[in-house]
Amino acid sequence: MKNRNYWIDKIEIKDCFIEEYDFLDVDFDNQKVLIICNTIKKAQLIYEKLLKKGLNANLLHSRFIRLDRKKKEDEILKFEKNNVGGIWITTQIVEASLDIDFDLLLTECSTIDSMLQRFGRCYRKRDYSKPKPNIFIFKYDSISKKVYDPELLERTYNVLVGYNGLLLTEEQKQNMINEVFDNIEHTKYYQSYNEYKKLLKSGFRANKKESQELFRKITDQWIVIPKPVYLENEDLINDYIKNIDLSKGLEKIRQKEKFFDFCVNLPILNKKKSLLQDFPVKSNFLTNYDIKMLDGVSYDNAVGLKYNDEEEIDNII
Repeated sequence: MKNRNYWIDKIEIKDCFIEEYDFLDVDFDNQKVLIICNTIKKAQLIYEKLLKKGLNANLLHSRFIRLDRKKKEDEILKFEKNNVGGIWITTQIVEASLDIDFDLLLTECSTIDSMLQRFGRCYRKRDYSKPKPNIFIFKYDSISKKVYDPELLERTYNVLVGYNGLLLTEEQKQNMINEVFDNIEHTKYYQSYNEYKKLLKSGFRANKKESQELFRKITDQWIVIPKPVYLENEDLINDYIKNIDLSKGLEKIRQKEKFFDFCVNLPILNKKKSLLQDFPVKSNFLTNYDIKMLDGVSYDNAVGLKYNDEEEIDNII
């Protein structure tokens, strides 16, 4: 276990948004570089920007169908273990779900709990003592305030500025947490936290369908297949649906797993719910799980799902 006084990270605050950065100072060939954005839309934008610069980047976020996301998670783990430099652009999903260790982190500012998770993706298994920073932190934008609590976001950024240019220890990281959460009881964040806590403590009894409906009301989460994915794999997906309805036991579970490989779980905002469509086949399985096709989108296994309407407000991570 690491000694608490070991230097483990050196941060630098960049006075610009991450999409404004030209990336010319970054040595992508000889380092494993991780770029973390607060939203999928921003991650896709950075990916396309780097491609235009002739850089071979990889993208991972939650708007890939399960089959492609699993492949990408396997690829990033293999990449982390080899000796070749390169770039991965991601969102919050890498904060705790993947055991990866990169050389350089470029990240939008998020809240302190999220930031410390992101720090843990860089020099995770090594000590750091170089003069140059291994973590660049960029300003948060207005959309980030829809993803994270605005007050915690502002507090976090102000605290991080105080550590700009410093080599950090685990003890200093704990001090950051204490500074951000000092007098938190008087904030709207704490009041909202207490309300959710009371709701969870009260509990409820509901069947599976009622539970799904309640969860959806809180999160707007839907299980969908992007329409381009369905059209490309229509016969195969329809076979899975038919087999799920007809089979039982382990075979039913196996068929469901194959079907869900083509699905994405994502929040659908009210103004986008008109894009949800029923499948052209009738199925008890689809009805019970309320699974829909999602129209008005494109899908690419390198970029993921994108809405055709570029005005879509993206607060999805």
